[in-house]
Amino acid sequence: EIISLYFNNFTQATRIVALKANSFLAEIDLRLNPITRMSLYRTFMLQTFPDLKRLDERTVRDIERRRASEVPTIDPTDLKIDPESDFDKDDDNDDDDGGKNYTQETSFNKTDAK
Repeated sequence: EIISLYFNNFTQATRIVALKANSFLAEIDLRLNPITRMSLYRTFMLQTFPDLKRLDERTVRDIERRRASEVPTIDPTDLKIDPESDFDKDDDNDDDDGGKNYTQETSFNKTDAK
């Protein structure tokens, strides 16, 4: 199963743990949530959901999964937001869409529609 919680303002990892009840989750998308700025976020997610195939539109690699299993278990209350993260900054160098208009301008002429 797939769950998209894209841009929902999740700020606490403890709220994500509740999703563990769904043992069939294969994909979770939490992009544009403050939780994704937390140090060790991806490791925490792979420890919490070891069977995930994709996280935040990125395929989970075997090496990531193995490394997450080798790290001591991360308590969700220990995760802290990384102040160096560029989440929601409105500049061209960030890796999110914070502050940007989500519509894309497209133009075509009538000959393209034939």
